[in-house]
Amino acid sequence: MVKQVKRERARIRCVHCGRMGWQAGRGLISTCHRILWKAGQLDDWPRVTFDADSLLDEWYELASNPAEGVTKVEIARRIGINLAALDQALNRARHRGDPRAIYPINWKTGRRFDPDRPPDNPVHARDRARRDRYRRTRSREKGGQS
Repeated sequence: MVKQVKRERARIRCVHCGRMGWQAGRGLISTCHRILWKAGQLDDWPRVTFDADSLLDEWYELASNPAEGVTKVEIARRIGINLAALDQALNRARHRGDPRAIYPINWKTGRRFDPDRPPDNPVHARDRARRDRYRRTRSREKGGQS
């Protein structure tokens, strides 16, 4: 059995009816989206798109100077897109090498993730030491047997 992952959807105010509901696309809540799709009028409501350049500018401004407790989800809401779209845009920009696609500051450690720096977690250091000890003892055993 395949485990279904629940997709994150934002609560928005619908551009069609003005009610609050779950986002379905084009600024519409799921009820209005379904009604307009069945009526064949969905093309009258343009897709909400964003320019990657302006998105990265806003992301860099908000992520480089974070206020206390501002999360990635809150930044996505301020920009006006959902978290999955923000993650996808940031991953594409990182792949292109765009310097504005920085990682947000971790509120627990107060540091930004750096993919080029090895982790300084004590658990990793302990595992490295254990691995090195194992390799040394194995090499001594092999040396004595030969």
